[in-house]
Amino acid sequence: MRIVPQRKVKSSLRVLLLMTGIFFLTILVCVGFSLYFLLSGFRIISPLTTLGLSLDSQQMTAKVEASCSKEKLSCQNIIIMPDGSIELTINDVTIVFLSPRKDIGKQLASLQQVASQLTIKGKTLKRIDFRFDNIVVSF
Repeated sequence: MRIVPQRKVKSSLRVLLLMTGIFFLTILVCVGFSLYFLLSGFRIISPLTTLGLSLDSQQMTAKVEASCSKEKLSCQNIIIMPDGSIELTINDVTIVFLSPRKDIGKQLASLQQVASQLTIKGKTLKRIDFRFDNIVVSF
């Protein structure tokens, strides 16, 4: 039988108590922060609301239809994409992507101007994308 020196026992006990104290202190801090956030009414705001998804898809579709009729465009197949962008078809040929972060009326007015300019040049517009800073046009 081996005898362990008293110093080693005290040192091991001190390390054990220190580690146990750090463990319980960490748990206490985590519980404290959790209770603070639960009781203070802290809420995480979804980044999707900044994309303009605060309106539901029916309201957004109605808004796009109203803007199309105001600009005298024939809009069909209005689809709200998962990222919040709006896809619609004009004149059964042209696919248009609109950004919900920009004014829809202005985007459709720009669409009408671009379409009329391309019609004058004799080109048919296949696809136009307003989601970016610069308009992307495909013939």
